[in-house]
Amino acid sequence: MFSAFNPDDIQATHAIQRDIDALVNWVTVELKMKLNSSKTKVIHLGHNNPRVTYFVNGVSISATDHHNDLGVLMTTDLKFKKHHRVVCSNAMRTLGMIKKTFGQVTSKQFLHVYKTYIRPKIEYAITIAAPFGETEKSLLENVQKRSLKLIR
Repeated sequence: MFSAFNPDDIQATHAIQRDIDALVNWVTVELKMKLNSSKTKVIHLGHNNPRVTYFVNGVSISATDHHNDLGVLMTTDLKFKKHHRVVCSNAMRTLGMIKKTFGQVTSKQFLHVYKTYIRPKIEYAITIAAPFGETEKSLLENVQKRSLKLIR
C-alpha cells in the first residue's frame, strides 16, 4: 500500500490507518485468512515523512529502512546503492563458484556461462535501479572484469 500526502495533514495519516484496517478486514472476513502482523513492515519514504506508527489488529507495524520487493532492494532514500552491492556480491559469488567448478574456459564456453549465470543477475531490474553513481558503475564493471579473467 502506498500513499503520498502532506506531512502536516493529520487527516492523511488517519486515512492510511483506515485503509490498513479495511485491508485487514478484507483479508480476515472475505478471504478468511490470518494476517501475520509480525511479517508486516512499513517503510517511510522521503525526508519530511513524520514516521507515524501504524497498527494491524492493535499490534504496531515495525518500521524498516529497507525492503526487498521482487528482488529489488529499496531504501528510504530511494537510492539503489545497497541493491547494487547485493547484486554484485551475488554475481561475484557465482563467478567464484564457476571458477572453482570449471577453472578457465574457452571463449565460447565463457559466453554461454556468462549469459546464463552472470548477466541475468546484474541486469535484473536494471530499468528501475539503473546505476547512476560512479561507485555503482564500478561495482558492475568489477564483476565484468573478474568474469573476463575466466577465459583461457
